[in-house]
Amino acid sequence: MARIRRKAGVRYPVLTPNLTGFEAALAAGATVRGERWEWTATGLTLQSQRCEQYVDAEEISAVAVVAEHVCVWTRGESHPSIRIPVGSANALVLLYLLDENLTARGIDPDEGVGGLGRVLFERGKSNLFALLAVTLVFASVFAAIGAAADGISGALVGVVMFAVIASPLLLIVALTANFFRCHARGVYCRSLWRTREIRFEDVGRFSYGAVRNYHHGIHTGTHVRMRFEPKTGGRPVTFAGPIKDGDVDLDSLRDHVSRAIAANLLHELQQGECVGWTEGLRFRPEGLEWTKPGGMFSRRVTRIIPYAEIAGTDIQQGHFYLFLCGVTKAVYTTPVAADNFFPGLVLLNMVQQRSAIGHPQSLAAER
Repeated sequence: MARIRRKAGVRYPVLTPNLTGFEAALAAGATVRGERWEWTATGLTLQSQRCEQYVDAEEISAVAVVAEHVCVWTRGESHPSIRIPVGSANALVLLYLLDENLTARGIDPDEGVGGLGRVLFERGKSNLFALLAVTLVFASVFAAIGAAADGISGALVGVVMFAVIASPLLLIVALTANFFRCHARGVYCRSLWRTREIRFEDVGRFSYGAVRNYHHGIHTGTHVRMRFEPKTGGRPVTFAGPIKDGDVDLDSLRDHVSRAIAANLLHELQQGECVGWTEGLRFRPEGLEWTKPGGMFSRRVTRIIPYAEIAGTDIQQGHFYLFLCGVTKAVYTTPVAADNFFPGLVLLNMVQQRSAIGHPQSLAAER
């Protein structure tokens, strides 16, 4: 069989592979092989230099591309049990075959995990361990220098000097150390003092910002900021930090969070409630409420725009543009880093799709 590869840096999915030959071979009892793995109708075998890992097909609960790997979750596990480089031979074939297998079985990927579900993204786990390791190394160096100069007494003096010099810095790092984890159903954050988690259904406002950094035209990483505010008030869950070589995963993560929040916003809209979007825009069951601020010589105007009159949207250089039918220029613009922008954009697409396939404008259709 022909093998399918994926070029590094190209966003998944590139092309949906033609699986007819692979499916026929599996039905006939054949094996689909990749680099150090084999997939049959009964299960997945992963081979390494030390051991061989076998996962029964019935135990597989989810599959997705995370951090440039095809990740396979097993029942009851929040972290992936198998990770296969997405650019390796037949990795995309395995992804689609497993996805079709799960679809045919009607599996909820997070049913057996419980809590917040599968882990899709995490940062900061090793900060304190790395800090401890660096501390021990430098303390040993100071002790060795002191011992070479004055034996045991010198070693003690060296350790004390290191403690005096490094204590303020170590204290700052320890106090600011933050562990963030995004699950399929919510987010979790742990610091030195407290632990917080929030489910997406309880998120009132979500903001996301990403600044790509370049040095002499070479991409050196992306600084990301995410903020999740509960509907009921209280302390938000936040994440801010640099990410290297993970733009595709960040986009996927942002889209996943936005879809989860938008699904809950759609439910509220279907119940007849108004849903806030960005400044000047609110979703109403009958249309998008647009409030145009007044000026020195103009009055503030509020207009209800039926969803069918929205011609389209565009995003250029970090700004969102809204277009109406019969109007050439954009009637509304806002930065994409605004609170609830991405969930609102997903909600707008949901509402327009429902209108396009014949659902009533009142959005009274079942969720």
